[in-house]
Amino acid sequence: MKKITSHLSENIYLYLAILSLSVIVIGKAILMNGCFAFDANDDANHTFPGLNTSKLLLGEMSLPYFNFFNNFGTPLMGDSLTLPFAIQAIPYYLTDADNYPWVMTINRFLISFLTLLVLVVYYRTFKIGKLSSFIAAVCVFSNFGFFWHFAHHQYQLTVLVVTCILLVQKIYVSKNSYLSLIMIVGALYSIMIYSVSSNLVLIGSIFFLLYTIILSRNWKFVFSCYFGFMLGAILALPQIAAVVLALIGSVRSGVGYAQAFGMDFNLSNLLLRTFFLTNSNDITLNSHIYSAVYL
Repeated sequence: MKKITSHLSENIYLYLAILSLSVIVIGKAILMNGCFAFDANDDANHTFPGLNTSKLLLGEMSLPYFNFFNNFGTPLMGDSLTLPFAIQAIPYYLTDADNYPWVMTINRFLISFLTLLVLVVYYRTFKIGKLSSFIAAVCVFSNFGFFWHFAHHQYQLTVLVVTCILLVQKIYVSKNSYLSLIMIVGALYSIMIYSVSSNLVLIGSIFFLLYTIILSRNWKFVFSCYFGFMLGAILALPQIAAVVLALIGSVRSGVGYAQAFGMDFNLSNLLLRTFFLTNSNDITLNSHIYSAVYL
């Protein structure tokens, strides 16, 4: 009985700690009237108008192919700042545009709670204690790169989805349920493509291809994961096609492939931006390298 009570108390404290951190994330919006964490970034001037346009077009049974605002004329389906079919976009379609700042705030709270929870569960698979798992989760969650970009619609779900895929791989690596593995990985990877900015999907895909081989030399497991990723890509073909078409037709495409995806492969700049805090707008890669290192 004492063991059950102790176990229950540990879980309650764990959930309260995760809940408290999630509340802190949105604390400014609660304590200061009309003060949100995204007042001066792309969500206010790009994502919100794009999502409202998508809502109107979808309401007319029309796919959101045309952007009336920033990046005028490019397909909203391929716009990485809008992501009209992302999971985190659904709440925006259930309310008026005037409430979008609060929808973003609620999204941040829910996603931060789920991210911390899934990170703790993932670290628990390494047979470490709850406190150690929680500390490791906080390290991933609170690094400056991730925490800064977590305010953005297109990055919010990244660590949550990536950790879910890693967790599924960790659970199924010792099982023979390959069909279930293919279906779950496919669903999660499809969600990632629809819900996460394309540059991070590209980086994450390269990581998964390599990590899967490192995780196991059981080729049935490896190819099941690969088939899962292929299934996810097939399910997300409309989004992938829209991204490619948007890049081909973009007036910015002349700057080159790397810049079009928001990445700077200059080695010296990459190293500096990875290990030192900068205010540059092109530190998207930096924002999640730290999370990958912690994971």
